[in-house]
Amino acid sequence: EPSPSQALSVNGSARLTQYLFLEDYAGGDSKTAGIFSYNDLLYFRRHTSGTDAYEADLMSLSLLNGNLSTTGEFISTNSNQFRMVQGNYGVFFRNDGTNTYLLLTTSGDQYGGWNSLRPFSINNSSGDVYIGGNAMAVRHGGNVEIGNSLVFTSDRKEKESIEPLHDSLKTLSHLQGVSYVWKNKTKDQALQYGLIAQEVEKTYPNLISYNKETDIKSVNYIGLIAPMIEAIKELKAENEALKTRLDKLETEGTNIEQ
Repeated sequence: EPSPSQALSVNGSARLTQYLFLEDYAGGDSKTAGIFSYNDLLYFRRHTSGTDAYEADLMSLSLLNGNLSTTGEFISTNSNQFRMVQGNYGVFFRNDGTNTYLLLTTSGDQYGGWNSLRPFSINNSSGDVYIGGNAMAVRHGGNVEIGNSLVFTSDRKEKESIEPLHDSLKTLSHLQGVSYVWKNKTKDQALQYGLIAQEVEKTYPNLISYNKETDIKSVNYIGLIAPMIEAIKELKAENEALKTRLDKLETEGTNIEQ
């Protein structure tokens, strides 16, 4: 077993022209880990005593133009496992065994701990994803939940070719609201209410999205709000016209009786 006198102490830097070996005598068998560079590759290897060949490559790293690559995995058993540093901030992934987070450091503390922000996290058990400090939750294979308001950009400065809608009541009357249950049993099996995309497409084709990979059509339900508003206004106008006519008939009837 190596004595303390064989220990190497370096205050600064050390340069090795060939190999760096780390030898372990535990259990009676000598096991050696070697670190060396060859043809622009940095190798980490090990072998047991009595053999000349290395029994396995622990890792080989390619150091080219500042990039780092490996043919295997980067494995860390530390909770904080990968950090990116640029400017005044550090960004790193943390897996605490329950959740996996993308965390940010405080400005100027790039190598320090995380701040109170939680821009992205995953529940390791359920696969649920949380964005913006739980502002949005995406349930694995299920619903998307919004913690506050769902806001869309709608500024006039961002729009062109603006035209009012007409005959919205008549157009909406072609749509058929339905109740249904999802075929996919991993989805919420409660009774649902909505529309059929293929039917909406006949009236509002611009509100339909088509995924070629899954051959599934989706409806932009938000896009139906404007036609619904105009349809309500049309109903209001019709109701007011009928009320005016009824008032007139009642007045005429009163005059006849007199």
